[in-house]
Parts: sequence; C-alpha cells; structure tokens
Amino acid sequence: MIQKILIVNKDREYMNWLVQLLNSEDFTVSCADDGKEALEKIGELPDMVILDTSLRKMNGLEVLHEIRHNEQYKHIPVIFIASQDSEAAEIAALEIGANDFLTKQISASKLIARIKSNLKKASDLQELYNDLQHRVKIGPLEIDKIKHEVLIEGNLISLPRKEFDVLFYLASQSEKVINRDKILKEIWGSNSLVKKRTVDVHIRKIRMKMGSHFDLIQTIKGSGYKIKST
Repeated sequence: MIQKILIVNKDREYMNWLVQLLNSEDFTVSCADDGKEALEKIGELPDMVILDTSLRKMNGLEVLHEIRHNEQYKHIPVIFIASQDSEAAEIAALEIGANDFLTKQISASKLIARIKSNLKKASDLQELYNDLQHRVKIGPLEIDKIKHEVLIEGNLISLPRKEFDVLFYLASQSEKVINRDKILKEIWGSNSLVKKRTVDVHIRKIRMKMGSHFDLIQTIKGSGYKIKST
C-alpha cells in the first residue's frame, strides 16, 4: 500500500528536495509551508507528518501540540527535521510527543531509513490497538469479535449473533452499569421495536451457557447490567 507523507517546511528548496527523495521511494507527498495550512491538510490523514520547528503563523511545536490533542490525528507519527541541532528544541518536541527529531544535515539514506522505521513502529502499534479493540479478556471469559468466539476457562461456548453482541458490548464496558435502553440502542438500533424485556431474555440465555461463571454478569437493580471484573 502506498503511504502518504505530509511535509511542513517553509524552506521551499529543501521541501522540493525532500519531495523528490520521497517520491523516489514510492511515497505520495503533500506539502504545507505554514502551521495553519498543515493543520488543514492533516485532515487528509497522512501516514506521517514531517515538521520543521520554525514555521510561519504557528511554529512546529504548536502544530505538534494540536495534533497530539486531537483524537482523530494523535496516532499519526511526527518527525521533526530542524535546520540546526538544538537540544532544547529536541527535548521540547519529544516531550510533546514527536516520534523522532533530526536535522537537515542527515544523509538521504539515513533519513529514509528513519522514516521507514517510524512508519513500521506506528503500523505495529496500530495493529496492536486494533487487536485490543476486538478482543476482551475478563477472568475466565475471553471474547474475540473477529472470530466470533467466546471461551470460558478455555472452553468454547456457542452464542447466536445477538447474544454474542450483547455479551461483547457488556464486556467491553467492564465494570460500567449499562441500562436496558442503552443495550437496546447499541445492539438492535434506535429505531427497533424490540422491547426492554428482550434484553433480560438474552442475558438469561447467556448466563445459562456460562455455567458456574454465570455471575460474571451482574444485575444492578433499577439500573441495568454490568460485567464483574475479577
């Protein structure tokens, strides 16, 4: 898959050189020469941002701060390429959340190696995050949403789709009390004509299949249900 890199640099000559270098390595490149334009173009969700410390309108550290405090963009790796080596600037950038800090004196081959290394690290972290998003483990209970599997103490139990969805939803909200209305909306949709009692019926069937661990699903009288963490 072709990866896209956003370059943010006010030095037009250096930017052109960097664009040619990245194109030669089969990256797609977009450019911005000031901080505000960078924040507009990051909406295109590049795979990486290469920032200069010194920019017009907003400096590089301010741009990085905005990126790291935005839920949609904070996972994007950011590399600084500064005109001069500055320990203070490097420390500030790393503390805000930069993935790497380099200078323009770095060789082309080493720069490409650092870019690819940081892209791989970011990809590996995203893969781990995605894996955690679809897998839940609470005590003896393990659920894999992708495989549609539920294990109790390593033993596979079979759940129809809606029962599986209800259990996964509760487990992913471990220790939170979820009321029936919220479960109905999440599993059956806001326009469903299904009644609240349906939730109770599904919970009862799930508990029956959980054997001695039925009490992992707790009923909170007058409130709803929750999964007990162990």
